[in-house]
Amino acid sequence: MKRKTYLFLSILCVFAVPLYAQAPAITSISPESGPVGTEVTITGTGFLSSGNVIYFRDALMSMLYEARITASSPDGLKLLFDVPQAVNPECYYSDPPCASPSRMVSDGVYLVYVVTSAGTSNMKEFTVSDSPTQSPSPAALPTTDPDCPSGIYGDANEDGEITIADALIVAQTYVGVIGLFTPPCADVNGSGSVDILDALLIAQCYVGLISCDF
Repeated sequence: MKRKTYLFLSILCVFAVPLYAQAPAITSISPESGPVGTEVTITGTGFLSSGNVIYFRDALMSMLYEARITASSPDGLKLLFDVPQAVNPECYYSDPPCASPSRMVSDGVYLVYVVTSAGTSNMKEFTVSDSPTQSPSPAALPTTDPDCPSGIYGDANEDGEITIADALIVAQTYVGVIGLFTPPCADVNGSGSVDILDALLIAQCYVGLISCDF
């Protein structure tokens, strides 16, 4: 009886081992650099037939910006993804998601890793290079207005162009750190007051996410 029990438990262990999924591990990515839109092959082990989530994370930003791409792997050894055009703040994937803006993927180093129900893989670096610069199209060029001294809505410091410094000035005005002598130039959404939404719109215009035609 004891011998039969031992034999049964031995057989059970042999067949039970495959039931425990292996955590993913990345051996290599190819290519290791390229512009936005490049198809990248991840080679490794432990990938699932479906439900693998590829993380493409900015390695240099103090605030976490990333893209999450769901992919399948018929053989459990390879995953494919295209380098995304934009990355999102980590809170974008929370429930409910935050309203923080995404940012365009620019040249630089990004971290690639895979998450499955069995665990998280090691990281590999991918270098984005030779991506086209984000510049306003002719339709998105700033327009002039006689009520704004600089002639450009969003140009809070009146230097003749819209930069991230303008967004900072508007944000500081909203929280009461500084005053602003030209509120019409900063009220880009036409609400009648200068608030944090104006700062957000100016910042999005500067990085090319929206038109600067306020």
